[in-house]
Amino acid sequence: MGVTAPPPTSFVQRAQGAAFTIAGGAPGWIDTDISSAVPAGARMIALRCWASANQDCGARAPGSSVSTVFNNPGLVFEFILANCANQHVELYRDAANNAYYIQGYWT
Repeated sequence: MGVTAPPPTSFVQRAQGAAFTIAGGAPGWIDTDISSAVPAGARMIALRCWASANQDCGARAPGSSVSTVFNNPGLVFEFILANCANQHVELYRDAANNAYYIQGYWT
């Protein structure tokens, strides 16, 4: 039986949600430093994206191969990501700018 980490214990909500804009370009995953919004050692984050017309958005832990790309104009997508202790996540870039908002984090 392997050793498992204890579950996160507290959620810290960001009042405004820290914004990260991914500039448009060739579709793909962009490694993004979130250290300005999430302290070292945070266990999980809550991240939100609004999909604009014909724009894909997605978020995943660094190095993941899981496809979490969604597109439905006008809807809000909420992502809960684990393995963010190194203060980096991968955010999806599409042809136009995508805005992502960190709602908070678990310690």
